Amino acid sequence: MIYDKESLHSILPKQPFILGHEEAIHSVVLIPMVNIEGEVYILLEVRAPHIRQGSEISFPGGKVDATDAQYVDTAIRETVEELGIKEEQIEIIGQMDSIIGPNGIFVHCYLGMLNIKTLESCVYNKEEVSKIFLVPVNYLLDHEPLIHYIDVTHKWVSDKAVQNIEKEKFIEATTLPKKYHQPWSSGQRKVYIYQYEDEVIWGITASFLYDFSQKIKGLLD
Repeated sequence: MIYDKESLHSILPKQPFILGHEEAIHSVVLIPMVNIEGEVYILLEVRAPHIRQGSEISFPGGKVDATDAQYVDTAIRETVEELGIKEEQIEIIGQMDSIIGPNGIFVHCYLGMLNIKTLESCVYNKEEVSKIFLVPVNYLLDHEPLIHYIDVTHKWVSDKAVQNIEKEKFIEATTLPKKYHQPWSSGQRKVYIYQYEDEVIWGITASFLYDFSQKIKGLLD
């Protein structure tokens, strides 16, 4: 009988995760810590203006490549490519919690230490990065981020799978209740914002910074 306890247990995943994650886009970032003259900083990038999310502040990182055996390999590869440092200068401490972005992309995060003496040690890739800067960890511990909320709305869009079928007819064919034929709200998304000197750090980057700062505070308590 296939519905006995043992048989049902055999179909369960060995490592439960999130349904559909195999089909999703996965990206990985590194929170790079730097110790300069006894003070610990987080290194951040300003993305080049002509690339996706140009001029935004981010960590080194990017999309998982087919050649990356593990997520940590993506973090190291992207950090080397973007900051122009050697792999041996990156000491991975461990993996942080992940975030599913509002666009459905899984963003995984690692914490690491960069073995550099100054920012000038980074010959960063100007095709991807317009500048780099440091934020003291103590600043994150002493300053709470601003918190705002963004309304999240769902709506139907053209689907390649239905090809020439008109969108309205496709929606009707789904037999969904009429209230879902028009855009509908699914709540609000919390957004963290840090203002450090002239830089505004927000979005997923700020979420990871806030999570990091809370973990450090827990260690200090």
